[in-house]
Amino acid sequence: MNAKRLVSFRPLFLLIGLVMMSAASAAFADTGDATPLCTDSTRACYVRTAKAYFEAIMHANGSAVPFAKDVRVTEQGHVVATSRANFLAEFKSTSATKGLRNMRLLVDEPKGEVIVFVLGDVQMEGQAPITVRRAQRMKIVHGLIKEVEILVYIDSAPTAMWPDE
Repeated sequence: MNAKRLVSFRPLFLLIGLVMMSAASAAFADTGDATPLCTDSTRACYVRTAKAYFEAIMHANGSAVPFAKDVRVTEQGHVVATSRANFLAEFKSTSATKGLRNMRLLVDEPKGEVIVFVLGDVQMEGQAPITVRRAQRMKIVHGLIKEVEILVYIDSAPTAMWPDE
């Protein structure tokens, strides 16, 4: 009779095992590299990777950022993340950034770096909207962002840095 009861629980044990394996692989995936959008050392690949970062900000989707597992992110000179897993844990999904405008990208192909200047329209819940001037450097290796340095300045006169195209 006990053997019969054990057999009837076998599908449940199998389901629990599959759920645990899925959870383990999802956790492992967050500690590894993201999937790069491209891997060549070209201007087009660097631009595509950099733009994916800002697209993820607009959609509050940190997992869409093609970060290397050992990415280092600094903001205003302070380290805010030292790994992809750390970044994903700290990613703010408040959707505070309402818009990005006047984006300019400078690409240094030999160094694999992209410098971005952009105005960000930000509104934290319950606060007045602000405009942030953002300068950002990204080091990209094989389509993965390895380093990010961010400088931000809250602007009291949020006019364009230069005329829109």
